[in-house]
Amino acid sequence: MALNIDETRPQLRGFTNFYETELRQWLAERSGRHGNAKIFALAAGGIGLALLPLWIWLYVLADIRLHEVSGELTFAIPLLYVVGVVYGASIPLRRLHGEVKAHLLGRVCNYMGLAYQERPQNFPFDAFMDAGLLPSYNQRLLEDHIRGIHDTVKFELAECVLKRRQRTGKTTTYVEVYHGILISLTFAKNFSGELLVRRDAGAIGNFFGGLGKEQRIRLEDPRFEKMFEVYGTDQVEARYLLTPTFMERIVDLTALFGKKGVELAFTDNRLLVSIRVTTDQFEGGGLFTRMTDTVRIETLVQELCAVFDVVDTLQLNLRTRA
Repeated sequence: MALNIDETRPQLRGFTNFYETELRQWLAERSGRHGNAKIFALAAGGIGLALLPLWIWLYVLADIRLHEVSGELTFAIPLLYVVGVVYGASIPLRRLHGEVKAHLLGRVCNYMGLAYQERPQNFPFDAFMDAGLLPSYNQRLLEDHIRGIHDTVKFELAECVLKRRQRTGKTTTYVEVYHGILISLTFAKNFSGELLVRRDAGAIGNFFGGLGKEQRIRLEDPRFEKMFEVYGTDQVEARYLLTPTFMERIVDLTALFGKKGVELAFTDNRLLVSIRVTTDQFEGGGLFTRMTDTVRIETLVQELCAVFDVVDTLQLNLRTRA
C-alpha cells in the first residue's frame, strides 16, 4: 500500500523511498513479536477476566474478614483486580510499542531534520507556567522533546500531561487537568513585556485567567475578541505584536487545530504556544495496529508537520509589522 504523504513539503522529499528502504523491513521483522504479544494480551486478559466472578466470590461473597474492610475498599478491590489483569496482560505489547515508537520517531525526525529525545532535557516548561498557559498540578509527565528550525524559526516542543490531586472522603485520585503539545518558538520582533492570549472562558473564567497580568488588552478585531482574551504588561506593545494581520493568523491557527484550544504567550522574545489534544501524540500507531500498516508512519508524519504549519500559518519568520 502506497504512503499517503505530501512529498511536496521540503522536509518530506523522497520520503516514500526512505520508508521502503529503511523502515518497512524493520517493521515487518517485528510483526511476529507483535502477533505473539497480541495473542498473549487477549489470552491472559480473557482468562484473568473470566476468573473475576470466582475471585469476587472468594474475597467478597465469602465474607473473608469483610468486617475489617471499609465499603470503599471492598468496591475498589475488584476494580484493582481488573486493572491489574489488563496491565499485566499488556506488558509485552506495551514494551514492543515503546520500542517501535522510539525507533520510528527518532528515524523520521532525523529524516526531517529534527532532533528527538524521548525524555525532555532542558525543555522550558517553567516558561509556560510563568506565562499563565498551564493550570496548577501535582503530577507532571513530559515526553517526546523535538527540536528544529523551520524557515529560520527555531522551535522545540514536548507533549505534556498534568494531573491534580483530588480527595473524596478517604480516597485520593489524580485528575487530568491538561493534555497538550507545548511549543516554544523564536519570534522575529523584539519586545520587552509579556502578553498572554487565552481562549475566552466567560466572565468568571476570564477574571481568574488574567490574574498576574497587569491589564486586560482590548483589541479592535471583533472575531478575535469573541474567541480570545488578551492580558499584557503594555498596551502599545500588545498592538505592535497583535497586528490585525497577526490576529487573523491566530484565528486561522485555531481553525487548523479545531476546538482543541490554542493559546499563546509572548515572553522573553519567544512565542509560546499551547495546543490541547485529546489523544497521545507521536505514538506511531496503536497497540494493536499492524506493524506494516502505513497509518503508523502517515499519522506520525502528519503530527510532526503540524509544528511546521504553526510557523507557516503565523508567518513567524517575517520581521515586518504586518
